[in-house]
Amino acid sequence: MLSTRNGWRAAAAPMHAGVTRREVVRGGARLAAGGTLGALLGGGGRRWALAQATGAGTALAALGLPELKVTVTDSGFEGLPPQVAAGRYLLSLTIQAKPNAQTGFVQLPTGITIQTFLGALTQVGQATAAAQAGVAPWFYQTYMAGGAGGATGQTAQAVIDLKPGNYAVWGDGPSATQQPQALTVTGTAPAKPPTPAAAVTIREVNAANGFAFDVAGTFKAGPQVVAVVNASNQPHFVEVDKSPVPLTQAQLTQIVGLLGNATPPAGLPQPAQFEPATYAAIQSPGTTTWHAFDLAAGTYALLCFLPDERTGEPHAMEGMATVVTVG
Repeated sequence: MLSTRNGWRAAAAPMHAGVTRREVVRGGARLAAGGTLGALLGGGGRRWALAQATGAGTALAALGLPELKVTVTDSGFEGLPPQVAAGRYLLSLTIQAKPNAQTGFVQLPTGITIQTFLGALTQVGQATAAAQAGVAPWFYQTYMAGGAGGATGQTAQAVIDLKPGNYAVWGDGPSATQQPQALTVTGTAPAKPPTPAAAVTIREVNAANGFAFDVAGTFKAGPQVVAVVNASNQPHFVEVDKSPVPLTQAQLTQIVGLLGNATPPAGLPQPAQFEPATYAAIQSPGTTTWHAFDLAAGTYALLCFLPDERTGEPHAMEGMATVVTVG
């Protein structure tokens, strides 16, 4: 459950008795892309349960947007051009990496190279907010356009906006196996690009104790377009994991609190029993992305494990862990 998403969970995990944050960070760096909460807590890796992006993907394709067709392998991104015009794009990922992969677009500030970017990632989520601020404050301030993720042999689709600038296209986490690729975006984006119609909107918002997901609309079994709106003041991703059994909000909160602790309380499902279902990559405050989700009926958890810029705690432990039902 609650996959490590290329190391974000371990990088952001809080300290527990006998386990320092630095030890957890180092452990996270050793986790392969696509590991699950079970991998961190002692279970095995799991495959994605995401279905092919068919019906919802067709709806996104019907907008007539320019398409970025990318094949994600274990080592990199094939088919991505070195330069594109600014604007709104349909991102279509063909996943060849095993067992799964994610792709995100991060704008590099002036003076930041891909090599600098990679070095900063190993330190995001260190012990204190002060340490983070001295390492990579630009990571929380730069533009992140979002992206998608999927399982081996599947196609994942999202609509994203690319502003002018220099980007790193990467595996959306510090332990991703893909070598980041440079992308230059030039010109001025069209003023009124086509906007997808979404059946469900997930808003990432500030809350009293941190952050939260505010869900509008009803998830239905099968293909659907889902909008993700970052209305908060920090970047977020959305990880969608399927629970093996019906789950209450209180139970999910309890499970999320197990980070770094391998013994779940009696009565809760084992973390390794949860299946990663789909993924919306990291996006900046003020952005909206649209995604082709195809979900089976059941109970799911919406999660974000990016470390808080202020506290270093994973956003899921500050409220970004929400139960939703797909009917």
